[in-house]
Amino acid sequence: MEDHTTEELLDSIIDSALRARASDIHIDPAELLLVVFFRIDGSLRLERELPITAHEGIVMRIKVLARLPVDDKRHPKDGRFRWIHKDGTLSAEVRVSMMPTSYGENAVLRIFDPHISILSLKELGFSDMHVRSVEEVLALRSGLIMVVGPTGSGKTTTLYSMLSILQRSTRLIITVEDPVERRIHGTRQIEVGGSTLLAYVTVLRSILRQDPDVILIGEIRDKESAELAIQSALTGHLVIATLHASSVFQVKKRLLNIGIAEYLIDATLVFALSQRLVAKICDRCRELDSNHSGFYKGRGCKECKDRGVSGRTVISEILKEGESLRVDAEYKAGLGIIPFYEVLNSTNE
Repeated sequence: MEDHTTEELLDSIIDSALRARASDIHIDPAELLLVVFFRIDGSLRLERELPITAHEGIVMRIKVLARLPVDDKRHPKDGRFRWIHKDGTLSAEVRVSMMPTSYGENAVLRIFDPHISILSLKELGFSDMHVRSVEEVLALRSGLIMVVGPTGSGKTTTLYSMLSILQRSTRLIITVEDPVERRIHGTRQIEVGGSTLLAYVTVLRSILRQDPDVILIGEIRDKESAELAIQSALTGHLVIATLHASSVFQVKKRLLNIGIAEYLIDATLVFALSQRLVAKICDRCRELDSNHSGFYKGRGCKECKDRGVSGRTVISEILKEGESLRVDAEYKAGLGIIPFYEVLNSTNE
C-alpha cells in the first residue's frame, strides 16, 4: 500500500507540473518537511509541503524509474525516464539530477512535454529582422553559427526551431545532443552521455565520415570539441553549436580562452546569437500604466494568479558577418571583436 501511495504521489506532482507548464520540479528535504517547488516562467514557486516521512519513498521511486542505484545516497546521480499518466492523457520525458544534502538526497526533475510542437522563431518572440538574419545564415553551405546564453535561456528551443527551418532543404542534418530532448523527423540525432556511454568527442570525430551537410552540436564544452567544430566548418560544413557566454561580444573571447587560434575563429565564425527569456505581461489583464504613458502593466487576474505576467518571450542580440561594420572602439579593444561583423539588437513590443 505504501509503494502504491508513493507512486500516486509522484504521479500527482508530475501531473501538476505539466498542467502548470513548469520546466522543472525541485524536491527538497528539510528538517521537518519535504518541500516541492515548480519553476514556472523562470521563477521558483512553492507547490506543496509534504511530511518528511514521504521523502525516502519518493526518492526511491525516482531512482527506480531512472534506473539509478537505489542504495547509493552519497554521490550525485543523473538519469532520465519517460512518464505516462495512468489514463494515457499526459506524458513527459523527465531528466533527473540527484544530489546529497545535509537533510538527505534532493531531486530536480526537468520536464519535457513531447506533445508541444516545435515553435517557429517568430512564435518564440524573435523580431522579423532577426528571423530574416537567421534564415539567411542557415542558407549558407559552411561556417560556424553560435547560439549563446546562460542556462535556462532557451538555447535548445532555438536550436530546434533552426532545425525546422533546415528541414525544408535537402541537406543531411546530424545532431549530437546530451540528451536528445525532441525527436525530429528526417534528422539523424545522436545521444551522448547517460546510459548510451557514447563520448562526446568520440562521436564528433566520427561524424564527418557520415557525409553530413549540417552538424548541430548541443554544446561546445572544451578545447577538443571546439577544435572539432572549427575543423568541420573549415571542411565545408555548416556547424551550429551552443556555448556558455554572456553576450555575442564574448563568443570570440570564450573561444580564445578555450584555446582556439584567432585566425581559425575569424575564418569560420559567421554568426552569433545571444538570447535571454523575459516574462510577458499577461494578455488577460494588460492595461496602460497611468504613471508612464505608453507603457503597459499587468493588473493581476485569475489567469496569471495575480502576478501580472504570464509566459515568457525571447530578447536577442545578433552578431553577423557583413561588409559595413562599425564596432565601438571600446568593445573592439576590450573584447577582441571580430572586425568585420555588425551587431543587431532587437526586442519585440
